[in-house]
Amino acid sequence: MVQMSEFNKMRAQQALDLIKQENIDVMILFPGANIGYFTGFPIGLSERLAAAVIPVEGNPIFIVNQLEGELRGLHPWFTDVAIWNEHEDPVKLLAKTLKDKGLASATIGIPIEAPWGWVNQLQETLPNAKFINIGPHLGYTRMVKTEDELEYIQQACAINDMAMEEAFSQLHTGMTEKELQALMVSGM
Repeated sequence: MVQMSEFNKMRAQQALDLIKQENIDVMILFPGANIGYFTGFPIGLSERLAAAVIPVEGNPIFIVNQLEGELRGLHPWFTDVAIWNEHEDPVKLLAKTLKDKGLASATIGIPIEAPWGWVNQLQETLPNAKFINIGPHLGYTRMVKTEDELEYIQQACAINDMAMEEAFSQLHTGMTEKELQALMVSGM
């Protein structure tokens, strides 16, 4: 099986190949499923901006709050990080990063589920950039499963089946749904 960071990089490259065909210069991924899938750094949405700037050409970089500066000890396929502190405007750092990479007037791909408050601020900061929804490209890349993904899915289903069988084998009269749920969760 492919190492996860190699897998994430391979899938990101496939997405980049798709967006490059539409003359999109860079994709920006915000917290949620896509950032974890395409970078190997899963981070959930919060009030603190986090983003992965992945250009078609050039080196990618994470934009994160100082609390996430060590990328939670994970090993995504790229580790360049621009850190913002609580007293700073993270959208300005994101815009500066894009400008430093020569992408101030670029076509920027952002999935539709992006936090549009941040995207709107970024558009104001980069008035010459063009913003395109790349959600369908990301979705297509994720939808077509690799052999490794199919194997991971089969393993996850087998683990789930074993946990369910074990939990249901302990089912008895008087057991609450909450108790059964606890058995299922601990089994998984």
